[in-house]
Amino acid sequence: MIKTSLSRLSGHRSTADLGLTLADILRRQARLIPDNTAVVHKGVSLTYYHVNRLTDLLALELIRRGVQRGDRVGVMADRSELAPLSILGIMKAGAAYVPLNPGHPRFRIMQMIEDAGIEYVIIDGSLKTSISDFGGTFIDARLILNSPAETAETLPALSAEDLMAVVYTSGTTGTPKGVMLTHKNSMVFPGHYKNITRLSKDDAVASFVSLSFIMHTTDIFPTFMAGAALHIIADDIRLDTSMVNRYFEQNHITVVILPFSFGHKFTVQEKNHSLRSMTMAGENFVPLPDLTPGYTIYNAYGCTECCSGVAMGEIHPGDTSITVGGPVDNADIYILDEQSRLAAWGEKGELCTAGPAVSTGYLNQSDKTTSVFMKNPFNDEIGYERLYKTGDVARITEDGEIVIMGRVDFQIKINGYRIEPGEIDACIRRYPGVLESVTVAAESARGRKLLVSYVAADKKLVPGDLRTFISDFLPPYMVPRFIEQIEKLPRNMNGKIDRAKLPDPLPLAGDTHITLETETEKKLACLWAFVLDLQADKINREADFFELGGDSLRAMALTIEIGKAFFGTDLSPAEIFQTPLFREQARILSKPGNFKAIHIYSSRNDKKPIFFVHGGNIGPEAYLPLVQKLPEDQSFYCLENYNIYHSDSRISGLVPLAEKYIEFMQELVPQGPFVLGGWSFGGLVAFEMARQLEAAGERVDHLYLLDPRLVYTDEERQLQEQLPKTYYRDYLARDPLFERFRNLGLLEILIDNNREVTRDIQTYIPASGYGGETTLFKAGRPDPIDPGAPPEILEILRRLQAIASESQDNGFGGYVPKLGIIEVPEIHDGFMQGEALEIIASVINSGQHRPKPDRGV
Repeated sequence: MIKTSLSRLSGHRSTADLGLTLADILRRQARLIPDNTAVVHKGVSLTYYHVNRLTDLLALELIRRGVQRGDRVGVMADRSELAPLSILGIMKAGAAYVPLNPGHPRFRIMQMIEDAGIEYVIIDGSLKTSISDFGGTFIDARLILNSPAETAETLPALSAEDLMAVVYTSGTTGTPKGVMLTHKNSMVFPGHYKNITRLSKDDAVASFVSLSFIMHTTDIFPTFMAGAALHIIADDIRLDTSMVNRYFEQNHITVVILPFSFGHKFTVQEKNHSLRSMTMAGENFVPLPDLTPGYTIYNAYGCTECCSGVAMGEIHPGDTSITVGGPVDNADIYILDEQSRLAAWGEKGELCTAGPAVSTGYLNQSDKTTSVFMKNPFNDEIGYERLYKTGDVARITEDGEIVIMGRVDFQIKINGYRIEPGEIDACIRRYPGVLESVTVAAESARGRKLLVSYVAADKKLVPGDLRTFISDFLPPYMVPRFIEQIEKLPRNMNGKIDRAKLPDPLPLAGDTHITLETETEKKLACLWAFVLDLQADKINREADFFELGGDSLRAMALTIEIGKAFFGTDLSPAEIFQTPLFREQARILSKPGNFKAIHIYSSRNDKKPIFFVHGGNIGPEAYLPLVQKLPEDQSFYCLENYNIYHSDSRISGLVPLAEKYIEFMQELVPQGPFVLGGWSFGGLVAFEMARQLEAAGERVDHLYLLDPRLVYTDEERQLQEQLPKTYYRDYLARDPLFERFRNLGLLEILIDNNREVTRDIQTYIPASGYGGETTLFKAGRPDPIDPGAPPEILEILRRLQAIASESQDNGFGGYVPKLGIIEVPEIHDGFMQGEALEIIASVINSGQHRPKPDRGV
């Protein structure tokens, strides 16, 4: 980089692929790698040959039905394999695609259809019902692709300057504005992204976003440019980080670009072993905690007017200063002052950009186009003649990286969408009784932006009714999270609305009116706070989920979080709509019948079902790494930690607990043969369950014991009793194994439960032996001892370690005649990772129950 005194940066110049279209690139890949996987969605997998052939046939069918070169064709086929097929078919027909989100209100969809002059809409089956009164032609892509009609017509030749797409964004006048994008615009960021992330034909890329969000071009385009496989993530798992992580690892996903809110959550919550690169975009990047994700993280900046990204840079966890890096290849960045001159290096100003990515402007809005697209006075190079004024305030650091600092206007960017608040206010002012309105962005407890509308009216408004009204006209991301009715809007001396004097919205500023008491209430408050981006102490028993900003997407997210926290409790999005009050949801979750005793990871019955018992202070979540290593047709169930959820009426002793777990198991699968297993305390419970089942004449095919111990000496019992409660607190408060219950505010219950579990283990004496096949996975490394512990604690821990090391069979030798022992090169708490996990999974998968001579005793 050559530093000057003025704020100007230039990306590397490259002509690679700039003269091509995505259709050209697809044809090239179909010729070079026809059998490579191109698109995957649920059970559908298409090769490059098939994608090229099917899109040719779709294009020919469009032409046969009357689509002409330069037409604009709507696409309502979101988040399935039909999305890339549809846009490619439209391109090959010489037309431009217009994404129509089926989740948006009919009114808004019809605004786009009318503005773009759309006569044809490609749909996926029944999606046309949302705009059933559309006067043009619906084309069901699935019917065409399932039964393509042969035709002798030829496809038109495409130019990089041809219109490729019209993508709509929020507009200041109350109607959306369509950004016109050419094929050349679409090649800039994808080409840079492919190079930076080292995408190749051996990669698998995850696609997350809707077609209506410009980031879809960064999923589809670079993937096809590299000849990689595009995995379209299904809607039913897309909001759940753990399910997404499982999909990534099972399908070897290596590269992904995510909206920041989900990417940040994923990086912090999940440990992934498949990714090489994650890019986050669409929102301001909040610093990541100091962690080691195992993959490179990038921050990307862009806008629809430049067909996604114009800047990109690497982010390191723990960084406190966040930039968007430098300009991508074939992009120039300028920081201009209020007189539209280049600002001094390091000074803030409006970020502007030039290059082949800059679009041709807004459809049917010449005034708006000329206000933000201008002749570039700083560069007359071919392809760089036009400058786009983004409206973002930025500066360039000493290292030549770009820092985004805000806006020059009132535009708001939330969840990657640029929102003109004037469009929201224009909608609100149509509501009966409303006199005036202003919409602003407030900041949540975690630093995220939330839309808040302040409304003055001549009558008392019901916020929920007004939000429903807005939802009939605007997409979900534009519906205000909070609506505050005030007597009148504050104004300054010039008569303009004084945004600085607007009050904080009550859900962000108010205090709890009713103290939450039960564990269920406290846990549910944490989940509401997480989903609604509020502080838990702002939520009271009379709170309404939707009055606090909930909507259908957040109801789905709450369902997912409740399923994790209460493991399998049934509270569907529909029930959340029916019972939006906090106290009603807490009442439902408090019912004894709502405890889900068994978590079903997989219920396919092609093989004998495996039931694993939770550890002493962990639940089913601990076995997720093992589940990911098992065949998809292997049924796998895990018993939930009953005593954690019933701390006031816990079952003491392994024998009655095993009896209860057998009841739960046989309610689900009445008869064997069963395969049982468990880790640590769970292994002992599984052993007692197997013993009881065998005594009752039931068949247990195999028992897997993950390092439990059966026989304890009087000395061990005495030493354990001498360990203070603070020792257990420190252990349970920091070990990641217990994160789930800690996050639910159950640390104190964990501490008490740990003491009870220890007593249950040490007082357990089997009534008889167990004669079935058993594999014991024994830890080959001793647990580490904190050298900083007090001397008296160190002495106890070292003695306990020495006693444990004396037993070669963990005490099972005298009770289990058919015992195979496999020594695992890991500590006790490390069984669900690394080589230990690989050994355990391979043994279970292969049915190898006896160890090889060089592997064990």
